[in-house]
Amino acid sequence: MRIRLVTTLLLWPLAACTSLAPTRPGEPAVLSRPSKATTEKLSQAVSQMLGGRDVMLAPDVLTSSPELILDPRPQRSLATPAGIMGRSQARPDHFALSKTGRHCILTHKESGKSISLKGVACEVVSE
Repeated sequence: MRIRLVTTLLLWPLAACTSLAPTRPGEPAVLSRPSKATTEKLSQAVSQMLGGRDVMLAPDVLTSSPELILDPRPQRSLATPAGIMGRSQARPDHFALSKTGRHCILTHKESGKSISLKGVACEVVSE
């Protein structure tokens, strides 16, 4: 009993230090080899984080900046209060590409959701 107590008291500070250590966030990154396949994977990841909403991304998305701002699609129906002439009141979605180790991670800033992009190459940008 006494040995167990001593062991617990000796190991407790070590366990506390490791559990409270901050996790290192990924570093901002851009795509290093953009392609149609890469754009498709990004579209799928963004759509998944937005609950299956259809998205349309440009072929050069995330090639010059680690930030992606996705505006809501304009309404195309006269039945909606804004109609064709109005502007949507929905807020844009913000995404960030980062690199953690060898993994490219896309994060939706509003929800905090992240997806590791398998088969996508990115490189850290120096700011």
